[in-house]
Amino acid sequence: MRKEIKFAIVGCGTIATQHINAILKTPGAKLAAVYSRKIDKAEKWAHEYGVQAFDDYEALLQSDGIDAVVILTPSGTHAEFGMKAAEAGKHVVVEKPIDINLEKAKALVEVCEKSGVKLSCIFQHRFDEAIIRLKEAVDAGELGQLNFGSSRTTWYRPQDYYDSGEWRGTRELDGGGALMNQSIHYIDLLLYIMGPVEEVHGYRATRGHERIDVEDIAVANMKFASGALGIIEGNTAAFPGFNTELDIFGGAGSVRIRSDEIAGWHIKNQETVTIAGGTSAANAKGNTQTADYGPSFSRQYADIVQAFQNNTEPLVSGREAIRALEVILAIYESAESGKAIKLRNTAL
Repeated sequence: MRKEIKFAIVGCGTIATQHINAILKTPGAKLAAVYSRKIDKAEKWAHEYGVQAFDDYEALLQSDGIDAVVILTPSGTHAEFGMKAAEAGKHVVVEKPIDINLEKAKALVEVCEKSGVKLSCIFQHRFDEAIIRLKEAVDAGELGQLNFGSSRTTWYRPQDYYDSGEWRGTRELDGGGALMNQSIHYIDLLLYIMGPVEEVHGYRATRGHERIDVEDIAVANMKFASGALGIIEGNTAAFPGFNTELDIFGGAGSVRIRSDEIAGWHIKNQETVTIAGGTSAANAKGNTQTADYGPSFSRQYADIVQAFQNNTEPLVSGREAIRALEVILAIYESAESGKAIKLRNTAL
């Protein structure tokens, strides 16, 4: 019988509910503890779910009743929390982004590998039915040579979203805005389908919000290592909030995904494919508190549990998660310098 993986939630913000629900639904997973810097918040959640409460992270890591931690703290602290967990022998799940600093992200991967524990980052949209079907088609060569790919996230976040937490909209802890926080999901999908990026040239601006030092609009042109070209757009100032879109154009066919659903499937000598059930629409208008992340979230947790149990790599490993971070940081560097930036693809 496979070992049950006991998870501890680290950080009791809004997103924690989605993770807890996924853990409770996943065979082989068990919620064992919650951690918050404020003990009253941890105790409230612990009482609701019948688990242990901690406000001392070191004490949590010393507990024999915990196999893995789920890090839901501000983005700029992900690697720090993760490395401590790995050194304590705990598997690590970290919300996107893996961190906001490339060197810290690489250090987290290295510490996990050295400590013999597994690391996964939450990019649940890789488990959308539409993406699973698209990935299968691309890997089978059904689209032919890939020539172009684009990722667009045109959402809206009201000012009170950024005002709701001291870390939101700060370079120090959020690391970035429309790209690092919102668009990173579809940027990850773009890289997952199209492969490594060779060069980017980007711009970013803050046009629709106050009291933030990150972008609410960003665009970039890119060249993939394959020679294909692409475009990225990230936007949280697109009132009232629209879609996420992924376009993949190949020599033998093209696919368009909008808000996690197939909006266009045109492959030579094939019938049209329709897959519904997207979850991005609620997020488009900033409705993150009530958004249902759907079955994709649970599918990723099932993949994570299986990897932890079998000592195999999860689909979204730490090295995979670094790829999107590196592209976003290169876009920021390009926006600051006004020059095209070549990527090292250090995660490969």
